[in-house]
Amino acid sequence: MTGQTIIKHIDTLLSDPTANDAFDDRLEQFAVDHSITLGTNDKAAMAELAEGYIRAVANLLIESDIAATAAGIQRFTAPIIQTAAEYFLQPKDYISDDEGLYGLLDDAYLACRFIVRISEIFAAERGVALIDTTLDRHSPTIRVLIGEPLATRLDNDVENVIQTVLSQIQIEQIQSLQFQSN
Repeated sequence: MTGQTIIKHIDTLLSDPTANDAFDDRLEQFAVDHSITLGTNDKAAMAELAEGYIRAVANLLIESDIAATAAGIQRFTAPIIQTAAEYFLQPKDYISDDEGLYGLLDDAYLACRFIVRISEIFAAERGVALIDTTLDRHSPTIRVLIGEPLATRLDNDVENVIQTVLSQIQIEQIQSLQFQSN
């Protein structure tokens, strides 16, 4: 996994002096759309929340990969974590990384939702979560910042990838059983 590459990518994008401009524009548009007033402290707090979420998700990807290896479930988790990492590092995705802080929100949201789903599936199988996913409590706020219909599209992408991986594993298991019986 390329966890350190993701962290370096985030650091590079957020070190730009204009890294928060698109995020500030998004907050302004949100305020106008919902007829609310955001003060300077509100904007700074939202930017701090967004950056903290992005950085924490990058670390959560690393922790998930380590926990999956320890639990022996990389066959299931590796393609999902790799998909999340590739999306994080892809400069032109749903919200371009050229948008700085705002451009990283969709990457972090997608990766967080992948990790939460992996942990939920693991918990359903083994009775315990793979890792602590309490960071997900911020996902509804990030979801609002990303906006619709994009947030729903990201949720659908997560489910599609997970179902594809699970289907592939089931096909391999069936093929293995057929091979063994021949």
